This record gives sequence, structure tokens and C-alpha cells, in this order.
Amino acid sequence: MQINLPQAVKAFYPNPSFELIYYEAVANALDAGASVISISICIDSFDKPNTLEITIADDGHGFTDRAFRKFSRLLEVDCNDHKGLGRLVYLAYFRTIRFDSHYAGGTLRRSFVFDSRFKGKCEVLAASGIDGTTIQMSNFSGVRLRAYSNIQPDDIK
Repeated sequence: MQINLPQAVKAFYPNPSFELIYYEAVANALDAGASVISISICIDSFDKPNTLEITIADDGHGFTDRAFRKFSRLLEVDCNDHKGLGRLVYLAYFRTIRFDSHYAGGTLRRSFVFDSRFKGKCEVLAASGIDGTTIQMSNFSGVRLRAYSNIQPDDIK
């Protein structure tokens, strides 16, 4: 079954707080066993919100095949503590979310773009490195950022 992602975002996140972006990414990193999580925020100037980019990186075990299958299916959860919808909040604010993940001891690399056309496809290549995932959010929608405190490091902490 395919799902209309823009409609799902509107149905499940009609008026989300911007902070949910951080909450979702950090919670998933912790679920993946991460002990180091970094957040990078880039914007040309506050009067150019379309230039906003947020990158969140962690040292968790990465997007294994199982984790990617779960990501690709809404409402797919292992326990009642999760809803299986969190990633939709990214699309409430950004049009393009790029995932780059190393897993299997850093020997495999999975890359994919999560956007309104996402169909559960990805690229897996041989790699050398360490486990971890980087999420880069770009193409800010420019319609929902109500407070610039949401992108100022002291306020996020």
C-alpha cells in the first residue's frame, strides 16, 4: 500500500511545534544506541528562512535493513512507546531530508532522500567507516517557523 505523504503530514501533524524535529531525531538516535549526537544549524540570515538547513548526526548503529523497512512503513512499531509517525514532522517544515547512514560495523552505507515522493527505495553501497547516521534537512517550507528561538543553540539546549 502506498500513502500520500503530504496528506499524512497534514492529518497527523496539522500544527506541529518546530522542536519536534529535534525531539524525533534525538529520540531515534538514542533508540539506535547513539552516545554522541550533534546538531548543526545553517541560515544565511533570519530574513531568509528558505536558506535554513539543519543537520543532525549521531554515532548509533545506523539504518540496518530492518530499521529501513520500519522507516518505510508508517505506524510500524516494536513497542507501545512509539507511534511510527515521527519522521512525518520533518516534512512539515522541510521539503528535502537526506539520510546517510553507515551500519554493519561501518561496512555498509545506506543513502536516501525522504521527501513527498518517498517510495521506500534507497542505495546501499560498501563502505569503510564507523556506524552512524546523518540527517540533512533542507528546502525549508518557509511557512511555519514562528520563532527564531527554535534555531538558536542556547534555546535548543
